[in-house]
Amino acid sequence: MLDLSHLVLDTRDDVEDPEELTHAELTERQLAEILGEDNRRYAENALGRQAGVGDLIVHYTQNGGPEDFARRHGRRTCIVQINCE
Repeated sequence: MLDLSHLVLDTRDDVEDPEELTHAELTERQLAEILGEDNRRYAENALGRQAGVGDLIVHYTQNGGPEDFARRHGRRTCIVQINCE
């Protein structure tokens, strides 16, 4: 099991300009999305079972999460890159 207890997911909601965010802050935001309740709920509904961290990453990636994140934040991050074809 992947231990995520050392991660601090501070998403700085007060920042409006994506150019003000560092790469590390963008990465934290995307990781928070991947591990968040919305993605977990959608992944578990699709799988019909409890989703692990790997399931969450694959579901997010296969369902346009990275592209949508880049669209909303104006820049890409590279937490994971999976060829899902």
